[in-house]
Amino acid sequence: MSAAELQRQQALVLAILGAGAGGPASVPGLQPLSRDAGDASQGLQTYQTNAKALARRSLSAAYPRLLKALGEPQFAAMAWRCWQDRPPQLGEIGMWADQLPAFLAVQQDFPALWLDCARLEAAAGEAERAVDVALEASSLQLLGDTRSDALRIELRPGLALLSVCVGAARLWPLTELCAADEDQPVCALLWRKGWRAELLLLPRGDEAFTRALLQGKCLAQALQSALAAEAGFDFSKWLQQALLQGWLWRVVQTPEDSR
Repeated sequence: MSAAELQRQQALVLAILGAGAGGPASVPGLQPLSRDAGDASQGLQTYQTNAKALARRSLSAAYPRLLKALGEPQFAAMAWRCWQDRPPQLGEIGMWADQLPAFLAVQQDFPALWLDCARLEAAAGEAERAVDVALEASSLQLLGDTRSDALRIELRPGLALLSVCVGAARLWPLTELCAADEDQPVCALLWRKGWRAELLLLPRGDEAFTRALLQGKCLAQALQSALAAEAGFDFSKWLQQALLQGWLWRVVQTPEDSR
């Protein structure tokens, strides 16, 4: 491609992305673009219409709860604004949708409820796409005959912990939130059960223990973190739930030089 052709292509891309920059103004907290596109030809308008539809379709597939919370007009405007600000760099449009939480996080005064909703749905998507691994049941024997400071519990790929507001967690079917304040922070655990993401709110001890495991700490350190957060933490109860829900992958021994 010659320099002149590359310049024309770049100009076309900027024109497509820049036109209609005032559209998202109705969405609270979204910052307007500074570029002025001017008049667009009919062909350019066709490109823009297709890009807007693709942006909206890509995000609505990944963020159905956010779509319901915002409503169709504001969601479509947000999708186009995100596309303008962070256009896809790869051919896989589904991966572009993962950028939405980062885009929303830098918008001034954007409602925390919607940002947390986007973060939860992005984590759910990652969990559903994660590599599938089977429980290594034989490794559980290590829990009965090896010191806790010489063991690590590894959780399934895609499992994630997020601190979010109650209002965002309420968009999932969680009956225990009925009396909680909308802005109250809670810890949500997301993982894949079968082929669908599941969400569960964790008490403080379970949160601290699970977070320590995700950070690669040994079992002894994870237990210390859990008991510091909640004196009544019950490891056997956590383990039973982890096996039932499919959080656990395997138990491994830590190298001697890392203890």
